[in-house]
Amino acid sequence: MMVDIIDASHVTATGDGLRYAPVHHPAWFEIDPHGPAEADIMVKVTAPSGATVPCRIMRTGNTFRCEYIPVEVGHHTIDVLYGNAPIIRSPFSCETYDPSKVRVTDVDYSGKINVPMGFAEHYTIYSLTNNPE
Repeated sequence: MMVDIIDASHVTATGDGLRYAPVHHPAWFEIDPHGPAEADIMVKVTAPSGATVPCRIMRTGNTFRCEYIPVEVGHHTIDVLYGNAPIIRSPFSCETYDPSKVRVTDVDYSGKINVPMGFAEHYTIYSLTNNPE
């Protein structure tokens, strides 16, 4: 009898779509098995409501690009499995936001064109959910 041993510990996932994403826009990340994929890659994206967000997995050589479009604002969980075993750091936590609801105020306009500028103070950015202003 032969038993296939699948090692998910060497598989990694990277990309902004694992940390933050705007709603109604494609978010993506890449999975790298660091060699030929010897097992199936499975991804499950779960929205704050518990709904499953469809995720498309596309193979490009030895890596996989995963793309999804979040439709709810808030905390999403992304489970990445390699041969039914979670990869390193899975599940991932992704915060989604609605960029049309973000307002930035009290901006210092004293900057110069083509000169890097930073914040001298910490600012809080609020996302307005019910305020049309």
